[in-house]
Amino acid sequence: MPASPRRLTASLLLALAASAAAAQTGAPAPPAAPAPTRPAPALSPTLAQSRAAAEAAFQACAGFNIAVAVLNAAGEDKLILAQDGTPGRFASFARRKAMTAILFGKPSGAVRDAARTDPALAARLAGDPALIGFAGGLPVTRAGQSFGAVAVSGGKDQDMDVACATRARDLLERG
Repeated sequence: MPASPRRLTASLLLALAASAAAAQTGAPAPPAAPAPTRPAPALSPTLAQSRAAAEAAFQACAGFNIAVAVLNAAGEDKLILAQDGTPGRFASFARRKAMTAILFGKPSGAVRDAARTDPALAARLAGDPALIGFAGGLPVTRAGQSFGAVAVSGGKDQDMDVACATRARDLLERG
């Protein structure tokens, strides 16, 4: 976690005071603290890649009002897009499917299936509003690393959501 501006200011003031005191007494100044570092940014598809993936999903699900969610590897929103006429809950479902895929590193439908025989997993899915036990969310990998997830909601059934999300995922994995 990056240091707050107040903490950095306080650290700098203490270092300056110690340095000034050392200069007055002739003692060597204490070594400077290393500069804070920012965490590495999460791997992430570009906005253009996310739009192209959403368009691939829309084409694969032609005739249905769907929502598409693309998240980066840290689970942050990259793109949430719903076609005109799509019920609002489908955008939320798509985001939750994608988050489920990222968190567990496998398709949201596989997580749902595992929860059928794992009461702790079922309770986690039911108790966490960021997750959902519906198929249609797929992890995206590139060069063996998590690149995020894509999910579709609103097809005629969950199998269609998976098929449309697969088209989007394949496009994202190719780059």
